[in-house]
Amino acid sequence: MLADFTAPAYGVDNLDIDFGFVEQFDLCGAAWEDVDGDGRREASEPRIAGVEVQLYVSGNTGDVPLATMVTPTNGSYCFNSLNDALVGGETYVLRINRNQAPLQDTVPAPTSPSIPPS
Repeated sequence: MLADFTAPAYGVDNLDIDFGFVEQFDLCGAAWEDVDGDGRREASEPRIAGVEVQLYVSGNTGDVPLATMVTPTNGSYCFNSLNDALVGGETYVLRINRNQAPLQDTVPAPTSPSIPPS
């Protein structure tokens, strides 16, 4: 069924009409070597090129792959024009396989302190 629609005058809002607008955003970051192990990226810490970053939607039916990219020389990644129209508790998830060749020579993340046997 079609309905007639008359556009309001320029600059006049009509909040009774829903065009299905979905807000979009970008999910961006960088792969870097956390030399001091504090979990924060600092200017002196080198970025890592060649890291495969995978984007998934995770929900009730499991994880569904959406996109994959490889970081360029500046270590950055960016998944553009994502939307917040996920349903049923779905979320976006980034995955990075720690066994990739570009990550093999990096300093390992610190581990929890061990408790000596008593």
